[in-house]
Amino acid sequence: MGLREKRTVVIHWRRGDQNTRCLKGADRSVNCKDAQEFIKQVKSISKEYGFGNFTIYVSTNENSTAILSKCVTNAPHVIKISCF
Repeated sequence: MGLREKRTVVIHWRRGDQNTRCLKGADRSVNCKDAQEFIKQVKSISKEYGFGNFTIYVSTNENSTAILSKCVTNAPHVIKISCF
């Protein structure tokens, strides 16, 4: 995906296959958290690093439309989501 926007940040929210590592306790990162916690972390990092005025794209392999809709509901003005 080519981006031509200035002030853009892309974040990868690894889901899908990562869930196996989460269930085994091998990963406790934000990849294992729910959509609300993920958005909370995105907002926190954005504030900490001064990305408040940036367009934030989230790339993910999350397949659940219910989970993805929670991301949009929790931060409609903050992120744009791309699934692969």
